[in-house]
Amino acid sequence: MKKTHEQEDRNGEKFLPLALALPWLALVLLALVGQAAWAQGTGMSLRAGAARLTLAPVSPGHSGVRVVSLGVWAQDAPLAVEVVDAKGTAAWLTGAYQSVTPSVGKLVCTGTLRTPAGTQFRFTDVYAPLPGITAFTLTRRVEVATPSAEDKGFSTRFSLSPLAKTAMADCDFFAPGVWYKDNAHVPPGALASHLTDRYFLFREDRLPLPLIMQRDKRSGETLT
Repeated sequence: MKKTHEQEDRNGEKFLPLALALPWLALVLLALVGQAAWAQGTGMSLRAGAARLTLAPVSPGHSGVRVVSLGVWAQDAPLAVEVVDAKGTAAWLTGAYQSVTPSVGKLVCTGTLRTPAGTQFRFTDVYAPLPGITAFTLTRRVEVATPSAEDKGFSTRFSLSPLAKTAMADCDFFAPGVWYKDNAHVPPGALASHLTDRYFLFREDRLPLPLIMQRDKRSGETLT
């Protein structure tokens, strides 16, 4: 999905205080249309059924993510952290992986981001195929290595965007209890009631299931 169409859980600004920021873990499941066979990854790629996840160079010494099934989704800056400073101002920092290491059918990716105040965030992202379905898991560990008193909290995100030029009208969406197809029949003030909006922000605890799906109506390409 394009950057202007991101869905993020930021309603209420749920940041993790730096003072409590021992290594922080998150798990993301990326499921794609395709057959349900599974093959172990080789080199800098993983296979899950008809889908392939690849860590590809985006600049010398830096790697981004490509996921290929019926379509291609990409993220050249998979490291993203939003930091709140002592004045309450939030700003995003982004970057690419600085190392990628194959490990027993998984890919271990690491990188660091540093704020202007000097706080250093160390990311360890582990990608793995999920046997039995066309899906991959991403497990993220974020460590605040050198906290600064000028920074007070943070949150991180992971997102993918289709490489093909895509408009909101080209896609159907599904978020349980919030969004179905083009949300044509919801009240005017409902979430995702105006698909010309730039962002759609809602908390995952508003959903019966923590799930969101995008389907390109032109090709059937689907990412969950």
